[in-house]
Amino acid sequence: MKLIEFSRLKTFSLPAFLICCLLLTSQSCYESSAHHEVQKFSWEYPPVLTATDNLLAHSIDTFFQHRAKKAGLNGSVLVAQNGRVIYQHTFGFLNYFSKELLTDSSTFQLASVTKPFTATAVLLLHKRKSLNIDDEVAKYIKDFPYKNITIRQLLNHRSGLANYIYLFDTLKLAAGSFITNQDVVNYFVQHKPALQATPGHKFQYCNTNYALLAYIVELVSGQPFKDFLSENIFIPSHMYHTYVRNVSDTIKHVNQTIAYTGAHWSRVSDVLYDGVSGDKGIYTTAMDLYLFDQALNHQLLLDKELLAESYKGYSYEKPGQKNYGLGWRLKEFNDSTKIVYHNGWWRGYNSLFVRKPEHGTCIIVLANKYNRNVYDVKALYEMLGLNPDDKEEGEE
Repeated sequence: MKLIEFSRLKTFSLPAFLICCLLLTSQSCYESSAHHEVQKFSWEYPPVLTATDNLLAHSIDTFFQHRAKKAGLNGSVLVAQNGRVIYQHTFGFLNYFSKELLTDSSTFQLASVTKPFTATAVLLLHKRKSLNIDDEVAKYIKDFPYKNITIRQLLNHRSGLANYIYLFDTLKLAAGSFITNQDVVNYFVQHKPALQATPGHKFQYCNTNYALLAYIVELVSGQPFKDFLSENIFIPSHMYHTYVRNVSDTIKHVNQTIAYTGAHWSRVSDVLYDGVSGDKGIYTTAMDLYLFDQALNHQLLLDKELLAESYKGYSYEKPGQKNYGLGWRLKEFNDSTKIVYHNGWWRGYNSLFVRKPEHGTCIIVLANKYNRNVYDVKALYEMLGLNPDDKEEGEE
C-alpha cells in the first residue's frame, strides 16, 4: 500500500557546468517539475495521517488491490478527504510489452475529463470580460450558421449541435490524416448539418460543443489552446506534469503512458480525431489532477460565483439525480448535497474524477487499459461518506 509519497522542489548550489546541462535538459521535457522554482501550496506537502486515516487508506487499498487482481485495473489512483491525500497508488504497466511500470509521474489521456478544463478556460475569459458566456457563438466565429446558440449552451450541452465525430465518420479522408478544431468549424460553417434539438430545449452530450469552445478560447485569447491552458490553469495550479497533446507535437513526453484495449493488450494508435482538442487531449497525472481540484476549491482560478454557476444543474427535462453544469456532470440528492464529477473514455483510456468540494473529498482513477470497472466506485462512496444511492456509469 502506498500513502502519500512525493517530493517537490529543492534548491541546490550547482557548478556552472551542471546548471547548463540542466537548462539544456529542460528544453526536451515540458512536464518536469524540477524547473519551476515556486513556493508550494500547503496541500502539496505530505499530510500527517491519523490512525483513522490509515484505517480508511487500508480499506481503499484493499478495494483497489482487488480491482487490479480480479478486474484487471491498470492505472493510477488517488483519494483525498478533508483536502488531504490519504491514498495514492499505481497498478500495472506504462508500457506492457517492455514491462515498464507506472509511476506517480506517468501521464494519462484524460479523454472527456478534459471538458472541465476547457470550461474553466472559458469562464476565466468571462471573468476577465474578454467574452460573455451568454453571447451567441456567431459573435465570435465568423459565418457560424446557427444564430440562437450561446456559449453557455455549448458549456452545458444544450446547443442541439450534431456530434462532429459521427459526421466525420461518413467522410472518406486519407489514411493517416488528422482533423483539427479549425476543420470542425469549417465543416459546420460550410455544410450546416441539421440541429439535433432546438437550442436550449434539451440536454444532449456532444463533443462538438467543446471543440468549438477550445476554438473560441484561441480566438479570444490570441493564443493556441494548449498555451492558454498552460499559462492560466496548469502553471498557476502547479500542474507541472500536465499538457495538451496534439498529434503534430514533436516534444517527447517521457512519462506518457501507452493505451491498450482487450484481453491481449492490443495497443491503441492515433486516429483521425486526435487532432481536435477541448473535448479531449489533456494528459496528466493523478496528483496533478488533485492539484486542479484544490486550485478550484481554494478559488485560485474561478471565484465563488463562477464556481456556483459551474456546479449548478441546467437540465431538468428528465427526473433523477443526474444533471450537467458548465463542464461538470452532477449528482443532485434530496438533501440538497451534490457530487461534482466527470468521466472519460477515449481510445483505450478511462478516467474518473469525482469531487465533493465542500468536504474536500476527491476520487481519481486514471487507466491506460480500457476497463469499464473504473467507473464503479459505489464502495468508495460508502467508505468516504458520500451519497452512494446511484452507481457510476461509463459516460464519456
